[in-house]
Amino acid sequence: MKESTSKSNHTIDQLRKQITQHKLIEETLRKSEKKYSILLENLPQRIFHKDIHSVYVSCNKNYADDLNINPEEIAGKTDYDFYPKELAEKYRADDKKVMKTGVIKMIEERYVKDGEKIIVQTVQAPIKDEREKVVGILGIFWDITDRKKMEKKINTYQKNLKALALQLTSFEEHERKNLATFLHDRIGELLLTLKIKLEMFAKSASREENNEELRKMLTLMNQLIEDTRSLTYELSPAILYQLGLGAGLESLVEQIKEQSGIMIQFKDDELPKPLDNDMSIFLYRSVHELLINILKHAKARKVKVSFERNNNKVLISVEDDGVGFTASRRYAF
Repeated sequence: MKESTSKSNHTIDQLRKQITQHKLIEETLRKSEKKYSILLENLPQRIFHKDIHSVYVSCNKNYADDLNINPEEIAGKTDYDFYPKELAEKYRADDKKVMKTGVIKMIEERYVKDGEKIIVQTVQAPIKDEREKVVGILGIFWDITDRKKMEKKINTYQKNLKALALQLTSFEEHERKNLATFLHDRIGELLLTLKIKLEMFAKSASREENNEELRKMLTLMNQLIEDTRSLTYELSPAILYQLGLGAGLESLVEQIKEQSGIMIQFKDDELPKPLDNDMSIFLYRSVHELLINILKHAKARKVKVSFERNNNKVLISVEDDGVGFTASRRYAF
């Protein structure tokens, strides 16, 4: 009898322990669900849960507010209950694709809120059971309309800045061309006339010391004429206008190579490169500035300039083996 009572008491104690454990588990689950619920309700994103048939299971308050319902009212509903048929069919097709592939999908799409179309960033993730079988879909999305508007403004500003840079380059080039024309037509002709007169005077002079002085003057005159020609070319390279950017860059490379003694290689794939005059001038001046910076600061021994076409873009690459600069700078237009 005592043994039977002892076993009965032991069984009761075990039941009490199991009940206590169940209560602890239930309490832990309630707390966990409460924390999960608080987290969902306070997130700024819209969150929804659908089953395998794209029927709503639940959603957070932000999503329900967009639909003008309470979160509890969404269970059992579908997108056809809230959205126009065309939009609902699109959402259902997106759901099916995610559940079929089992892959998370991130997209930007249009969304209707209070009758107004906005742009949202959407993440759709498949929900899987313990056997890795897809049993539903979890959707999270948030409004990025303001961000897209800002990106559009930034793109517009960048385009305007680019257009302004081209206009400034075009204006500078116009002034350079005018100055180059003046140097060639006025100063160059005057220097050449003066040189001819000095040569004539040197031939007629009889005294040796006069001839020596005249030779010095002629040497200086020749140097001045050469410097004027060089300055005229730098201000407005005629070859750039006559034969195009490729020939202009090749001539620029040869000129700087001759002046500096640095080994500079120029490579042109010789494919057609449709560039307007303003863009050609802008790129020419950019490459000229890069090469001058390399000569001044990079301590380079070898330089390579490449001019090529890649699909619908024109690529110019300037590379050097010097120090203090990024190995390659590229302009693509």
